Amino acid sequence: MKNALAVLSLALLAACQSDQQASNQSTTASAQIVVPQLVCKVVRDPDTHPDTPLSEVYLQVGETAHKVADVSVCLSISKDEYDQYQIPPRAISAVGGWYAGAGDYFYVIEEEDGFRVMHAAVDEMAEGSLFPYEKVLFVDAAGKVFERK
Repeated sequence: MKNALAVLSLALLAACQSDQQASNQSTTASAQIVVPQLVCKVVRDPDTHPDTPLSEVYLQVGETAHKVADVSVCLSISKDEYDQYQIPPRAISAVGGWYAGAGDYFYVIEEEDGFRVMHAAVDEMAEGSLFPYEKVLFVDAAGKVFERK
């Protein structure tokens, strides 16, 4: 009888620990924040289509890609280049490019309630701020994308 009681106690203890571990794993999985990244897709390469280059900028959020813009040229911008494009050092991801006197630059930055995508359209003839960034998209902590929030 004592052995049966001991086995039953161990079985209940193991079941409780298993339930607690499963609960912790689901809480951890639901608490994970999807960090968005900017990616470029070349449609018409400037080397083979010098008059009409075309790239697409996408915001990758988990498995889903949201089109942000069509631009002439799009390349990844490394963190050590952020300063020259007036991109804040805490930006998560940045892309952009210059072609025939104009350029488009994008970055993603984390905010208190999600992530913001910023865009600057730059023209060699423009006056004022060299990179006049404006809000383009907002991504909440659950990964939902909103335009110009």
